[in-house]
Amino acid sequence: MVHFAVDDHEAWMTTRVDGADTALVPFNRGTPGGGGNPSNPDGYPTDYLWKDVWTRESFLSLLQRYVRLLLVPVERDGRFVHERRMLFPRWHQRDAVRALVADVTERGPGQRYLIEHSAGSGKSNIIAWLAWHLADVPYEGGHLFEKVVVVTDRTVLDGQLANTIEQMTATPAQVRHIRERVRESQRARRTSSADGAATGGGLLLEALDDPSVRVVIVTAQTFLHAGEALDDRARRNFAVLLDEAHSGVGEKTDAAMSRALGEATEDGGDPLLTYALQRQHRNQSLFAFTATPHPETLHSYGRFDALTNTFKAFHQYTMSQAIAEGFIVDPRRGYVRYESYFRLRGVGVDDPEVDQKTATAAIMREVSKDPKVMGAKSHVIVRHFLEKVRKTLGGRARAMVVAPSRDAAVRYGRALRTTLDAQGAEDVGVLVAFSGAVTDAVTGETVTEAPLNGCKESELPQRFASEPNRILVVANKYQTGFDQPLLAAMYIDRALEGVQAVQTLSRLNRPHGPGTKQVFALDFVNGTEVLEGFARFLDGTTLGDPPTPEMLDDLRTRLDAAGVYTEAEVFAVAELAITPGGLTEQERQEQIAGLISQAVARHGALAPATQERFRGALVEFLRLHGLLSQVVLVPDRELEARALYGAWLVKSLGGDAAARVFVDLKGKIAVEYVRVVQGAGYLAEPGPGDDVAPPGEVTLSTRSGARMVDPVVRLSELLQQLNERYGVGAAPADRSTLEEIIAELLDDEEVLDAVRVNADARELVRDREIQREIRRRFREREQRGDALAVRFQDDEALRDELMQIVLEMVQRRAPPAGEGELTAEELKRLAALNVLRNGLEPRLRGFVRRTLEGAYGERWFDELMRSVPTAERERLVGPAPDVALRERLYLSTLVAAIERHWGPAFGAVMESAPTAERLSRAQCVALLEVLNAHREDAHAKPIRGADLTTVRAVVDQLHRVLDRVGA
Repeated sequence: MVHFAVDDHEAWMTTRVDGADTALVPFNRGTPGGGGNPSNPDGYPTDYLWKDVWTRESFLSLLQRYVRLLLVPVERDGRFVHERRMLFPRWHQRDAVRALVADVTERGPGQRYLIEHSAGSGKSNIIAWLAWHLADVPYEGGHLFEKVVVVTDRTVLDGQLANTIEQMTATPAQVRHIRERVRESQRARRTSSADGAATGGGLLLEALDDPSVRVVIVTAQTFLHAGEALDDRARRNFAVLLDEAHSGVGEKTDAAMSRALGEATEDGGDPLLTYALQRQHRNQSLFAFTATPHPETLHSYGRFDALTNTFKAFHQYTMSQAIAEGFIVDPRRGYVRYESYFRLRGVGVDDPEVDQKTATAAIMREVSKDPKVMGAKSHVIVRHFLEKVRKTLGGRARAMVVAPSRDAAVRYGRALRTTLDAQGAEDVGVLVAFSGAVTDAVTGETVTEAPLNGCKESELPQRFASEPNRILVVANKYQTGFDQPLLAAMYIDRALEGVQAVQTLSRLNRPHGPGTKQVFALDFVNGTEVLEGFARFLDGTTLGDPPTPEMLDDLRTRLDAAGVYTEAEVFAVAELAITPGGLTEQERQEQIAGLISQAVARHGALAPATQERFRGALVEFLRLHGLLSQVVLVPDRELEARALYGAWLVKSLGGDAAARVFVDLKGKIAVEYVRVVQGAGYLAEPGPGDDVAPPGEVTLSTRSGARMVDPVVRLSELLQQLNERYGVGAAPADRSTLEEIIAELLDDEEVLDAVRVNADARELVRDREIQREIRRRFREREQRGDALAVRFQDDEALRDELMQIVLEMVQRRAPPAGEGELTAEELKRLAALNVLRNGLEPRLRGFVRRTLEGAYGERWFDELMRSVPTAERERLVGPAPDVALRERLYLSTLVAAIERHWGPAFGAVMESAPTAERLSRAQCVALLEVLNAHREDAHAKPIRGADLTTVRAVVDQLHRVLDRVGA
């Protein structure tokens, strides 16, 4: 049945002895920060075995309630088969069940329990054991709980749990799986003349009323659709096990569960008190399981410790212990941040005022979709996967790409396929997972997941596990609850924070076979917050500074004093919200709307700042009431009425009172340049004296009053700010220096040989011969006074960065062996482009100056500066206008100047010309943008012959115009 291997410090066990292939797992109690056993002042650290586990009573209990022979799905040769395996509980599994049952037996129903167990804890088995233990807790000749209800938030978990729970009993009829019953009813309907299939709500009601059913398994959504048939039904006691309770089951689901499972209350007929009492589940014991509790979860289900003034879980099996015991892999060890550098420009003629925060987010969304940006990231992903990941796990490793949106997932799928084909990796399949339908940005057609992948959505996990499908692009799917041991790499292009970050990266933590699985996580978007989020959950969490009823009273006082509503209106709306009082639904809605409209009118008469403070206080009141009313507050008519009324009022007050101008930035942002480079890796441990919060402590922040109003800026200024943060910031002369050095290295056969052998530019940077060649070329230019070369010698950080940039460019442009002539042709085209650009730009700057002088006189430079983003103006302070115009203004700024001043300055000059040299504003800007875009592109890759022909035609036309105006 079970075999133990024990010494005086640790214990290990197995249920299957198989010679050298025997797999032993830890049977230890755990220590703070990891596995093993704590020291024991009374004897050996492992004496719990013979003093507890191996006693007669304990072992008989194990045989009766825990040890089972189960059918377990096992992967063999890319497909799953079922295999019989003996199940024996690990230490923490047995310890959790025993502790929970003992507390319930002593304290009775109505309590809340938080079980914070890491991935790898065997949670499904714990829930199954606990369900059957709770179903059999004796009470007054019967059972303490009439039913045990297991609630899951996802259908996949619902089926897995049902299978495990059913195998734990010799009487399967005592288990009622609601979702499976619904499917059976639907199948019966298709094969008979029945009028209709049973609903989940109806089957749930039937299961709750059936005395032969002991355990009910149901999804949270079923409670939402159970209908009014569940109202006003007096129940006995229930044990409710909530799986994946990251932040509770949610307010609506919680209320629906109250109706379904709530007991009859002695409230004197007061509907408000009845409503409040139902929320507190006095006849229910709630058991919430999660590996990553939100602060709200800790407050709602945790136990309050008066000594430390914190809420914490009733039982913990920490992430650090699961890692130490080998049940999960630490995904942080392969975490590397990648930095994206880019330069942006606005497209179009307007320069609207925008809300900075909202517009920044919109710009970054547009940037993430740009083909250049996505192409650069796809290149990094494919190269990393082929070189570092593909051969691991016996050549079967898989990777996941986390896209920022559904349409981005479709774009990524196409970009990755293109890049893989270009790398000769046609045998690496790409799958895309997203919900609903998406408009394809390339074809304009509406696409769904199934046709793109050539399989049903339900078949995708199995398809991903089979050859040749090696990369899965996801958007809001498979980031939680997806277990694939072959998943060894993750590429993140989506902002993640807190619990979501931990859950997403944890898709990598499933071990595969003996030994430690190497994992990789490349993050293009996030900073240190991802690893900080992991650190918070490593050794269990507590909630510090919990909210108090006094905070709620203070908010109520402030809201009442604002004069927005009256007491009579509050109670009238509250009573209508929960008791229709003989009215039809339409009549009830009309009466509520009429009462709320009076408060909305009073609110609108307040000063804008006062309006915002009131709305902020109301939102915070509703949030705190939802938390405190479940576990702390004594039911209060006044608070309950204000919460019901406030929920209706807040929807009618709208958003921020401050007027803001929003713009649709789709198609208005263009990426001129992009480069993706490796940044920081695994987060270092805090050093001595670092100011850090207590490990594992989180704070449930309270928010009240007005929110910060974000500054309004010009779109051009915002683009420049983003360029300062993410752009390269190099002057044209600097780029020419780099191009010259890259061209020389591409002409050096020894350098090309090294590039072809070493696919990773970081490895090349450490090559001393390569370093010597690059340093020599910079030194030669330093002696000629080249500004970039001087900075290269003086700034070590910049030196390392420039060396990597140069080698990445050489690596990208290096021809295969034997194709050296191709590189020479590319370099000729690059040189031709520089000649064209250098011949036109000085004339264009002179034309801009002369035209502005003619329109504005001595104020010409002030008017030009209006086209320069605020963040860039500091760089222009000091130089004379001629110097600034000649050396320090980018072509993109000249384009912006022409656009801004077209009416008073440039239009009169350009539109009155003969047809051959006449240009409208749109034509002029378009020509200049073509030149600017190809100039920037040439920094990243050689220009094609067709593109050079286009640029030559553009430059020739602009020269003809400049010839006519005498520039």
